[in-house]
Amino acid sequence: MRKKYDIIKNLNLDYKSILFVGCALGLELNAFTNYGNKDCFGVEVSEYAVNNCISKFKDKIKLYDGVNIPFDNNSFDLISSWDVMALVPKDKRENLIKEQIRVSKRYIMMRTQIVYNGTEINHKSRNAFDGNVAYFFSIEEYEEIFKKYDCILKHSYVNDKKGDDTILLFEKIFS
Repeated sequence: MRKKYDIIKNLNLDYKSILFVGCALGLELNAFTNYGNKDCFGVEVSEYAVNNCISKFKDKIKLYDGVNIPFDNNSFDLISSWDVMALVPKDKRENLIKEQIRVSKRYIMMRTQIVYNGTEINHKSRNAFDGNVAYFFSIEEYEEIFKKYDCILKHSYVNDKKGDDTILLFEKIFS
């Protein structure tokens, strides 16, 4: 959790509220609260995780269906998903991105696995676990989706040559 906090801190983002998409038992909420962020919330697809989350966050973690986020428009300054996007079925991924943009006031950050631009749609590097669990997009494909909903890529960080540790930060464009 410290790594995630340090990454967000080093980006010098102006945020007060944060929503963790795929927060599991609430460990991120706990860590960020301990680091001084008091306005932390989470959504999780696992009913077990929501029911067994850290007790002090019971009212801050909501069950959701993996796409529809149960918060109002523009509820959070920052939306964070860590290793969630590649596990969302590719036919539902754009809808989840659209939902994250909807509930965000400004920033959407994700850590995900990527393939490099130009990788063929059916290339084996796009699939993990025989393609039944994960399907990887390129940074450019994510940019294209976010651009449809008036967001730009503000920062990208690829930690290794395979794209296994890629952080993308998108920002809403205000007109």
